[in-house]
Amino acid sequence: MGKSGSLDKNLQTRKTRKKTIAGRNMLLTSLYIFLTGLILIFYSYHLESNLMMKQLRAESQKTMEAFAKTISADDVAQAKANLDPESPIQKKLTEHFDQLSATHPNIAQGYIFGAELKNSNQTSMIAFPTSLLTAFKDANLKLGDYYEQPKIHADGVVSMKKTKHLSFTKIYKDDFGSWLTVLTPYLDKQGEVYAYIGMDVDASLVLAGKKELLTKTTVALAVTLLVVLILQYLTNRRTFAPVQDLMRALERFSKGDFFVRLKESPDELGQVNASFNRTVEQIGTLVTTIKGVSIQSADQSEQLFATVEEGSQSTGEITGHIELMSERIGQQSIAIGESATSLEEIAMGVQTIAGNTAELSETSTRMMLQSEKGNRNVERVIEQMNSIHDSVKGSVELMEQLQRRSEEIGEIVQVITQIASQTSLLSLNASIEAARAGENGRGFAVVANEVKKLSEESKNSAERIVELVGHIRRETHMAVQSIVEGEQNVETGIEIVKETGSLFNEILAATDQVTTQAQEVSAATEQMVAETEQISYSFKQLSGLAEQNASLSVDMRNRAVDQRTAFNRIVDSADHLNQISDQLKGLIKDLAV
Repeated sequence: MGKSGSLDKNLQTRKTRKKTIAGRNMLLTSLYIFLTGLILIFYSYHLESNLMMKQLRAESQKTMEAFAKTISADDVAQAKANLDPESPIQKKLTEHFDQLSATHPNIAQGYIFGAELKNSNQTSMIAFPTSLLTAFKDANLKLGDYYEQPKIHADGVVSMKKTKHLSFTKIYKDDFGSWLTVLTPYLDKQGEVYAYIGMDVDASLVLAGKKELLTKTTVALAVTLLVVLILQYLTNRRTFAPVQDLMRALERFSKGDFFVRLKESPDELGQVNASFNRTVEQIGTLVTTIKGVSIQSADQSEQLFATVEEGSQSTGEITGHIELMSERIGQQSIAIGESATSLEEIAMGVQTIAGNTAELSETSTRMMLQSEKGNRNVERVIEQMNSIHDSVKGSVELMEQLQRRSEEIGEIVQVITQIASQTSLLSLNASIEAARAGENGRGFAVVANEVKKLSEESKNSAERIVELVGHIRRETHMAVQSIVEGEQNVETGIEIVKETGSLFNEILAATDQVTTQAQEVSAATEQMVAETEQISYSFKQLSGLAEQNASLSVDMRNRAVDQRTAFNRIVDSADHLNQISDQLKGLIKDLAV
């Protein structure tokens, strides 16, 4: 039922598709005809419009050329100079324009304007027919005034002034109809356009011809399209008639009729029918073959079932072994979990060791820094002691120098003493001699000189004594300063020594802390040893379970050998099925051909 419903659905789809193809074919044909008709209508309309315009321009040009010969340039110049409508020249030109309209019904009027184009569109009024003069008079316009031309007319004047030949304006409309204006220029002695004759030619025939052409071609297109659609419909019915036969045959074939045949012919549809007949015949053969193959496949399936049954028994035994292995693997998992816990505790111990090691490293670093600082302080103490030694040594040298100065002072004092003694003697002798001399003053003079020399020597000695005393004072002052500096250096050395004592106390405390941390490291190490023993015991249990699993694996291997034998039989059966599959593939390949 499912296959029949699917085939019916396919047939319905094909019918719908046929209708869609036919409708689409008619639609595309209509579209092509419509586009072709539009192109032809456009081309014909454009061509006919150009022909009518050329004909209208040719006739208007002939009329303008003939009429322009009746009005000379002198007449235009006189009319431009004499703008009185009653003047002979104006009456002459008015009569000419009246005759033009009377003899040429398609010309509305002729006129003469100046070519100034004031404000780009205003030209001066020169000569007109009676009808225009009356109209302009009613509008309060007179000859000589400027008249505002329509844009199309002004564009024609611009073109005429540029070419200086007869020109045409585009067709334009007003309240009186459709018009084409012909313009003929008049040139002055300098060759410039100063005036022009204009004629308004009736162009309604051209527009009417265009409209008539468009209407007739559109009707022709519609009629042609209708006729082609009818013919296309009849052709499609005849063309798709064999397709309906094919659809009915497919419907019978879908219901299991493998003896249905279609009429063959040399055309394309006949070839399709022939291919359909061959397909039905090959599929019938294929169905018969498949039936035989199905019987063989059923026998092979029974053999496969028996073989699989034997494999199932072996699989049950293997499953039991696997369950036992699963229990032992669970025990292994517990042991491994305990090992993991122990390893976690070991990891924590290692972390404690690492932390203590880090703190120990920091403490050692501080001890090293403190030791270095103590070493620097000791060096400073040595430097201070050396400085004190130098100060004391300088004090000793100064004292020795003061001693020598004192000896020199003693010598000088002795000399002064001797001099004083001699001076006393001399003074005594001088007194004696003075008493005796009386008149002998020479001796007294000698004595007096000696006394003078002694006095000078005494003076020099006294000066030296003063100088030596000054040196002694300065050197004594320096000795005092040196002693003071020595005392300060000694005090600094004492402070440094105290600081060094404090540093060594800190070093001692750090050493105690290092000892404590070392003890903690030792305790953590002992705990790690205990955990290691626990892990060793757990792994012994794992070893025993592994031996048991090994014996089971031997049994499983034997069962696997039995299974392999059974599956070899399955492979042989599968090979036979592959041969049958190859036969089916050959049939399918022949069908594809």
